[in-house]
Amino acid sequence: MSNILYLALCTPLVGGFIVIFLPKNDFYLIRDVSFTASLLTFLWCLTLWVKFDYINSNFQFVYFSREYLLKEFYLQFLLGVDGFSMVFILLTSFIFPLCFWSIYNKDIVFFNVYVSFFLFLEFSVLGTFLSLDLLLFFIFFEIILIPMIFIIGIWGSTLRKIRAMYLFLIYTAFGSAFILFAIFLLILDKQSVNFYYLFYSTMPLAKDKQILLCFLFFIGFSVKIPIFPLHIWLPEAHVEAPTEGSIILASLLLKLGGYGLLRTSLPICPNANFFFLPIIYTFCLFGIIFCSFIALRQNDLKKIIAYSSVAHMNIVVLGIFSMNIQGIQGSVFLMVGHALASTGLFFLIGCLYDRHKNRLLNYYGGLVQSMPIFSSFFFFFTLCNFSFPGTPNFIGEILILVGVFEINTFAMFWATISSVITVTYSIWLFNRLVFGTMRLNYIKYFTDVQLWEFEILFYTTVSAIVIGLQPNYVLDISNFSCLHLIQFYNFGCIA
Repeated sequence: MSNILYLALCTPLVGGFIVIFLPKNDFYLIRDVSFTASLLTFLWCLTLWVKFDYINSNFQFVYFSREYLLKEFYLQFLLGVDGFSMVFILLTSFIFPLCFWSIYNKDIVFFNVYVSFFLFLEFSVLGTFLSLDLLLFFIFFEIILIPMIFIIGIWGSTLRKIRAMYLFLIYTAFGSAFILFAIFLLILDKQSVNFYYLFYSTMPLAKDKQILLCFLFFIGFSVKIPIFPLHIWLPEAHVEAPTEGSIILASLLLKLGGYGLLRTSLPICPNANFFFLPIIYTFCLFGIIFCSFIALRQNDLKKIIAYSSVAHMNIVVLGIFSMNIQGIQGSVFLMVGHALASTGLFFLIGCLYDRHKNRLLNYYGGLVQSMPIFSSFFFFFTLCNFSFPGTPNFIGEILILVGVFEINTFAMFWATISSVITVTYSIWLFNRLVFGTMRLNYIKYFTDVQLWEFEILFYTTVSAIVIGLQPNYVLDISNFSCLHLIQFYNFGCIA
């Protein structure tokens, strides 16, 4: 099965190199090759899921090179999956085919390069989730920046795309410097940074080293999540990125921050987490409420969803640092639910932008009269966004609130209050966009979703409904890995 894991990683990379050398005017061939490569990757990942042993908390399907890639830094090409990574590689391999499907009827300059960048992006995202060596994890983590920078800077929607590109580059490079410094400190201390050694070592670090490493990892991954006040780059990047870029950014790239904290801060720095817990909860709660109120004041459709994403990811961090099984499982589940909800919302906003080249809310209204199918899908994903019962976000947030309640009832209270604000701006957005009078002074021609758009929205909706009504499909995968992490964390605290 390790060969299938290797195939899942390499298929989008090979597809990207094939696409980039195809004739740039042969749109149909480029689309077919890219979609086939992403669909094959999805099938490989489904095979891994079928063969995955739910009750085994160890890493499975391990693929490794016997020789060091960089002997001085103990870098090994070490791949594998556990319950956490299995959830996210399934999510990644599901989202990317939808993105390639969404460009089937678009005329984009340098189309072959554009598509190849998304295939390289899929390769690097999968590599990040599959890496069992912390330095290899960081390398894949940084490779993601290269295609994403070009996607925003070249194919962005307005003249502010260069500013958004630089913001994305500067903020992420700033966070990466902290992570790299922490990795070098671990190499000097442990002489190895593969997850086997870090997770199963019986000699925890000294408390002062844990505090320093926890600080470095938290700042580094906080940029990617992002946590207030390191969130400034995200709304700009979302607004300027093309629709597919916004989908990948919200549904997958933000999840790398939460996944990084699960892989580093919790198992490596168990005692230091308690030291920083009041500060972490303070910033998260302030970020949730602050970004929710900012979303109420926005006029750009993408910015509203972008600030909503910041608020949801701050709730995820609350759950991760509850350091109990309810909170951590809830965080993983909310990341999956938010990925599906944001995919649907950003795609719907992209549908409007493709038709009218405008995302300002003031120009829209009464869409239910001319776009009833669009309005129905928008209603469903709005329900998902504010965690209506029966949707994935509801399960995730309930588990997080239960987990946070065991640690800090005050934090749980304010996190619950923030949910009310989320309902407010979600309903406000839906009401202004779908109901009211049509703004015929600005837009006179309306078309409902086309067949290919309906298919993308249908598959996303069905996935959200299935996971919302049968949460064990996700919870069972990560359950034993979560239990192992909690046991290891408690052992580290005692030691």
